[in-house]
Amino acid sequence: AVVSTQSTGAVLAACAHSHIVKTVSINHDAKLLLTGTAKANLSIFDVRQPAQPAEEYTGHVGSIRGAQFVMNDNFFVSSSEDKALKMWDRRTKKGAQDTICRSAH
Repeated sequence: AVVSTQSTGAVLAACAHSHIVKTVSINHDAKLLLTGTAKANLSIFDVRQPAQPAEEYTGHVGSIRGAQFVMNDNFFVSSSEDKALKMWDRRTKKGAQDTICRSAH
């Protein structure tokens, strides 16, 4: 994923992935980039230090469809083709609630 400015298109950071990126979210102060891939991986990059390893999260069994930071950036939610909505706690590096809900459809 490449982070660039909206006004000029200048590249601010490039964050390497080994799978197709399906969703991208930026936190409230534009310092963290949250991505979800077709292989059900979630990653958080610090755009100020793109060479640093990303925080990695796994737990879905289908392609990530959406992910968003919530509250104070210590938490984020994700949805997947496995029809699950999960909340994650960055402080513990695991799901705060394994599955918030699961769609029947």
